[in-house]
Amino acid sequence: MNDIAKAILNNNKYAVLSTVREDGAPWATPVHIAHDDKNVYWLSNDDTIHSINLARDDRAFLTIFNSQQKSSDDVGDHGALYISTKVRRLSGIEADKARAIFELQHPQNKSSTLGDWSVFCSPIGVLNPAKTNDDRVYYQHVQEGTESTFLRKSS
Repeated sequence: MNDIAKAILNNNKYAVLSTVREDGAPWATPVHIAHDDKNVYWLSNDDTIHSINLARDDRAFLTIFNSQQKSSDDVGDHGALYISTKVRRLSGIEADKARAIFELQHPQNKSSTLGDWSVFCSPIGVLNPAKTNDDRVYYQHVQEGTESTFLRKSS
């Protein structure tokens, strides 16, 4: 993950999660997020529209930005991170590890209040240099065993 993406993730705790409704239309909703170097995590009830959408179609798009942006030289305060991804609902040890990361980054939210919520994982993917600039960073999911067009061009 590049430095701009790290700064945006470290300085913002919310994302807009876009999923695909059954009729093919987009559905966008805000979610609290946590992250490590490879994934973005969030917790959600299984009966929310976005969770139902993801159970049917794992494609998603995350937009992470500071909605309180002001003119600043600090990259963590401006810009945006865009992630085109595939989402997994975690269980067992994976869910426990992701929940621990979430609680560390959101200490005000305790397991007792979020314990029944499902944990979702969105791989950050690979940088798309064709779309990325100084303050907007694009990452894209790449299926195992395939290369995206921009990866072939940059090799």
